[in-house]
Amino acid sequence: MTGARKWLLGTVGFFAVLALVVVVAVELQPPMKSDEDVIRERLKTETLWEATPSNLVNDYRSSEIRGDKNWKGKLVRLTATVDSIRRTHDGTNTPVAIVHTLHADVNPDYVACLLDGEYDLPIGPKVVLRCIVGGLQQGVPTLGVCRPE
Repeated sequence: MTGARKWLLGTVGFFAVLALVVVVAVELQPPMKSDEDVIRERLKTETLWEATPSNLVNDYRSSEIRGDKNWKGKLVRLTATVDSIRRTHDGTNTPVAIVHTLHADVNPDYVACLLDGEYDLPIGPKVVLRCIVGGLQQGVPTLGVCRPE
């Protein structure tokens, strides 16, 4: 066997072994959780911060930076009154509950809650939602992945 053939067979053999190692390594890795799965897991297991629309609005109204520092990314238990249910206009058609502070007859503080599914939330009475605070969007505190308790 010539030197060139030995080199060629050695190179092919090396890459075949390398490919086998990569396939085995990929197969042995645990499946990756999607962002949605991670968020849903947080909603089930993580400690909740108690919040009302007024808490969120007041912090964000005083300073968006303070609001983000105090709330953004936190899992909250939001107690509020549902004002209306709408859908986003961003192509996802996500249901959004517009909620406000309980018993706020004059100038209620509104918060937008992106719902995690098609929930039949009552308009008017008190609701309790688990949500993750997303921050300020178009001047309104917005919470994502919300679901009723």
